[in-house]
Amino acid sequence: MKIGPLITAIALCVVSASISASQGSVKRDVTQVAHELLRVTGAGELGIRMMSQMIDVQRRTLPDVPDQFWQDFMAEVNPDDLNRLVVPVYARHFTAEEMESMIVFYRTPAGQKLVSKLPVITEESMAVGRRWGMELGLRIARKLKENGLVPEE
Repeated sequence: MKIGPLITAIALCVVSASISASQGSVKRDVTQVAHELLRVTGAGELGIRMMSQMIDVQRRTLPDVPDQFWQDFMAEVNPDDLNRLVVPVYARHFTAEEMESMIVFYRTPAGQKLVSKLPVITEESMAVGRRWGMELGLRIARKLKENGLVPEE
């Protein structure tokens, strides 16, 4: 029996196994990284805040619905459900390495400040966007009338 080919085969198996093991321990699956990114950024909690704001609008729209209904409904809302739905979106648009870099940023003081301020920034930006949209709508209506593209009222 020839020892040379046997030793080569064993060496290849050992090297192959060690490469596979090291890649598995270093690289995380893209969905695992996406879950971690969403956790670090508080995305699920932000979704709950947005849902709570929508419920407030519904309460005003439907004043005859008892408060207990809305409380019970919100108790059923789980931020992890939203995260599970959003993970595939992140996985389609970012690599695991890109998301790992984002996680590093979000763990810094600046990243944590962004996470804590984002709900307020989003709310204020939406209000500004609504005003801007209304102004643009008025400008469009005025220009349409000026150009005779809509009948005068």
